[in-house]
Amino acid sequence: MGLLDKKYTQYVSYKKVNVEEVSNLLEKKVGDKYKVTFKQKGNIAKQAFSGQKEDNVFVEKNGYHRMRIALSHVPANQTEAGKEEFHFRIVRAELNGILRFLDRETGIIGSFIIGMIYGDAEEFYSEVYNTLKEAYEFEEREFNVGVSALFKKKK
Repeated sequence: MGLLDKKYTQYVSYKKVNVEEVSNLLEKKVGDKYKVTFKQKGNIAKQAFSGQKEDNVFVEKNGYHRMRIALSHVPANQTEAGKEEFHFRIVRAELNGILRFLDRETGIIGSFIIGMIYGDAEEFYSEVYNTLKEAYEFEEREFNVGVSALFKKKK
């Protein structure tokens, strides 16, 4: 990967799944250690004001280490393999309100200080990820979505 590359990993499962099932699974497996919340998208007004346009599961260890998991369904007629796919979107960088402000406004020094206070949470991220991977048998696909992807020839 070069300077103008940006790697994006897509997690795909062929098992039929919905967000509520993912929430229930995580509640059973990691709910005793971490806070697991199922958030529904709600009506149009709620979507407009909250910015939440899809159902998702929110797992948090503390104000700094949090994950949001959302699903999207791709019908069989829109995939290369001709099978129904469920794409998991796993976002790690969802900070709590005041921490989001400090992280953005104080730059590298503020991010470093916040990271020192809350510590490393690789165990948290890997535990949630492995729980999902075991239950839904992910297939990982990596894509280059950086600027250099515009200049590469298709094979």
